[in-house]
Amino acid sequence: MPREFLERMTVVEVPAADGREAASLEALFHSPMQPLAFDDDDGEPAPALLLPGIPAIGGTMDHAVMAEVAWAISQLGAATLRINFEGVGASSKTNPQPLWLDFSDVTNDALAMRLEAAVFGAGAALEQLRETIAKTPAVVVGHGFGALVAAKLAASSGDVVKRAVLIAPPMTLSAWDPVTLTELDADIDLLLPATDDRSPPLKREEAKDAGLWPAVIEEADANFVRGLSALGQQVVQRAYGRLR
Repeated sequence: MPREFLERMTVVEVPAADGREAASLEALFHSPMQPLAFDDDDGEPAPALLLPGIPAIGGTMDHAVMAEVAWAISQLGAATLRINFEGVGASSKTNPQPLWLDFSDVTNDALAMRLEAAVFGAGAALEQLRETIAKTPAVVVGHGFGALVAAKLAASSGDVVKRAVLIAPPMTLSAWDPVTLTELDADIDLLLPATDDRSPPLKREEAKDAGLWPAVIEEADANFVRGLSALGQQVVQRAYGRLR
């Protein structure tokens, strides 16, 4: 039987830094419940920070992928926090952000600028999550643009991130670097739909050559209109070693 899943609206405060004004991020928080009991349990399941895409690359925190992942993780009793980045939804629009109507409009310079701001905001969200729940290493799950942010957050956070699960990252963009990911302390998992123009066969082979072996959700399309439940199960299994 599914366990109660109740998210509440909250706000992540992002401090001012390096010429950037302070910002606030729209967020949804699910409190931890009594964790499920397993024979090999070693304590509370790690809290999870969920990083969505942006409208041109993966959607927002309200995307079905983020909702499914939040629900799936909550069923273990773990806390979840999903956010919208600056310039998206009800999050601050104080600091100018490059906006794209379509994936094809994305340029490398603008992407680097937006990623820098997003990683800083995600770091503030991660710290708030750990302050709220426990100062323990967290799981980070990113989708689309959020997968790029999750990878960079894992690279810059040391042992604060224990595992990063990257869902359908845009592998054709310059910010995608599978070689660097294999050198991190955090464990990295890569989940891909069966077909996606943003992760063509050549890029998938490059990821394998670098040591990242993607799990392919065979029934899933690029936007996970199909295969959503299977994706949630894969995230839980890889992030927590559990079957939902």
